[in-house]
Amino acid sequence: MIKFLLGESRPLEFEITQKDNEPFVIRDSSYELYKDNVVVDSGNMEISDHILSYIFTPESRGFYLFKFTYTIGESTRAAQYHINVD
Repeated sequence: MIKFLLGESRPLEFEITQKDNEPFVIRDSSYELYKDNVVVDSGNMEISDHILSYIFTPESRGFYLFKFTYTIGESTRAAQYHINVD
């Protein structure tokens, strides 16, 4: 779980790696941010080499779910993280 304080604004950054250490390119990445099972934000993540990032600025306290997908070659992968804002 990722923790934030209300009023913070900072990047969520995810480094993508491959098991076989072969070179790869992330073609695209998108995200959805949920609060109380409702999408409150969505769009494309910033891609910098093998790092995906999104600037998170929570507007209220509570629990959020951040889901993202990204494409490498013919493969589309997904991940999700829970965020607690105090």
